[in-house]
Amino acid sequence: MSDKNIGIIKIIALCIAFILILLGGRAFYEHRYFKGAVVLSSG
Repeated sequence: MSDKNIGIIKIIALCIAFILILLGGRAFYEHRYFKGAVVLSSG
């Protein structure tokens, strides 16, 4: 593989990792917020 291909693969990998982190963080935040809302409404 050439250096150009390696650079493109690195960029794609970074983009995928960023999207996964973004989705994971959002899901975690919503889950925490939802749990807090349930506790408040039931209490």
